[in-house]
Amino acid sequence: MAKLEATSVKLADGRVVKFGRGEKVVKEPIGTADDEQRGLRFVGRIGRVVEVIYTDYPANVQAYLLEYGVKQRLSDGYASVEETDECLDRIAELDERFLAGVIAGEREAPTVDRDLVAAIQELYGKEPDEAKDFVRGLKPAERDGFRQVEEIKAVIDRLATERAEPARLSGWP
Repeated sequence: MAKLEATSVKLADGRVVKFGRGEKVVKEPIGTADDEQRGLRFVGRIGRVVEVIYTDYPANVQAYLLEYGVKQRLSDGYASVEETDECLDRIAELDERFLAGVIAGEREAPTVDRDLVAAIQELYGKEPDEAKDFVRGLKPAERDGFRQVEEIKAVIDRLATERAEPARLSGWP
């Protein structure tokens, strides 16, 4: 027999909270943009509400949670990326966005073959955004085909070799 689950709950204050499929708890901010957010309200399918006021937590707990949240968000930003250099690019992009006061941005663009982009820039004199857009527009088979072109392959191999070399710090032997 199928299990019936509530799709919405009417709270004591008259508000109706709707649940997504399989969602057990809905999270809502306590506070607004005008009145600094100070906590979270968790509403369960059974109508039970738990309010967490994290501004009441001791400073060391708030600092820990802040660090944890920042690490988690930055890690989410590069989760689908394989190359270390591109991971670091994603972290830097998110950092710049957050410094500019932008919290919610466009969804991260699909990963792009950085080496192929660099090779196209180098060999054909394309601007970075133009080369990225070109590579993003390629189908996987087309991308693989371009990587096999002798001149492009040579640039990609050189870039891989350069990345594999140990970093040299100025002033160090």
